[in-house]
Order: sequence, then C-alpha cells, then structure tokens
Amino acid sequence: MRTPEEEAATIHIPDPALDEAAIQARIADAVATRSYLPDVAYIGPEKLRPEHTAVAQASTETLNRLMIDLMAQEPLHEKPFTSNVPIFGPLIATFRTAWNSLSTRWYVLPIMQQQARLNQQMLLVLNELAQRHELDTQRIAELEARLHREEK
Repeated sequence: MRTPEEEAATIHIPDPALDEAAIQARIADAVATRSYLPDVAYIGPEKLRPEHTAVAQASTETLNRLMIDLMAQEPLHEKPFTSNVPIFGPLIATFRTAWNSLSTRWYVLPIMQQQARLNQQMLLVLNELAQRHELDTQRIAELEARLHREEK
C-alpha cells in the first residue's frame, strides 16, 4: 500500500474510453481462474497470430530450384577499380588500386575468403537439409498411405 504522501504525489487522469469496472472484473476473474498468464500465441499484433500466419510448405521442386539458384551464384571476388573520367581516369583507377592495396586489401581479403568458405559450407548444409526434407516428405506420404489402408 502507498503512504498518504505517495498517494498525494500520484496524478490520476481517468480515461473516458476505459471501463474501469470491466477491467477490474476481468482482473478478478483472471486471478480467480488463474488465467492471468497470457497465451503467448496471442501476444502482439493480430496479423502475427497463429491463424493468420499459416506458412505453406515449400515443394521439393521449389527447394531444388532454389538450391540450383544458390549454387549458380558467382563467388565473392575483388572488384577492380575503374574511372570514367576522361584523360585522368586510368591514373585515378591506378591510384585507387594502390591505395586499396595499402589500406584495406590485406584486411578485407581474408574476411572475404572466410565468408566465401562459410557460404560454401552453408550451401552444403542447406543441400543436405533439402535432401533430408525430400526423404522425410516421401516417408510421410508412405506412412499416410499405410494409415489410410489400415483405417479401411
């Protein structure tokens, strides 16, 4: 409980849009039924709630096409400097290349190589998961067919 001094320091501004009696009744009901812990599925915006977020399963063909697209991506590489400035363009590109070599190349190049290795490993993992997904999908179809036969 608050002291009279704390109560005096509190400013109470009633909101006419809120029904205090209804709120108190809901709180009393929630405490009585111990349902005051919210269902986490219903926290947040309505459009993110379960009935609005049904995600369609990707077909095997879609996964295969996406994997092929990923594998076809060009690997990371250094981009050479160019300049469209007339007369001094080649000089500017040479200066930028030399400056890059001194300032950032030896720092960025190992990071690019590390990222390229990581990308390759992730691609292998994704490929393995796609294959397992395809096998799981086939197995589920077989089990559903078996279940339907046994139900009849």
